[in-house]
Amino acid sequence: MSSFPRLKAECPHILDTLDVLWGYKEFYIYLASLTLHSRERPSLGFSAAILQELAEAERAHERCLPRAQHSGAAVAMFATAA
Repeated sequence: MSSFPRLKAECPHILDTLDVLWGYKEFYIYLASLTLHSRERPSLGFSAAILQELAEAERAHERCLPRAQHSGAAVAMFATAA
């Protein structure tokens, strides 16, 4: 996950978490939790550059480990960002 320079510079904790979750359905769930807000926790309001890298990370994960292999995975949050 070294090809995400903005995430590495601005949000290293998020990049670390994505790295740990790589290969698991929780990867998608975590991505969704970053961009959606709930009553308990508002979304963080990422810059366009960060959102783009999050979308790229999701696409890379999907290519390597298709969502269909992860039953119960969260709905793609960035499907329209392609």
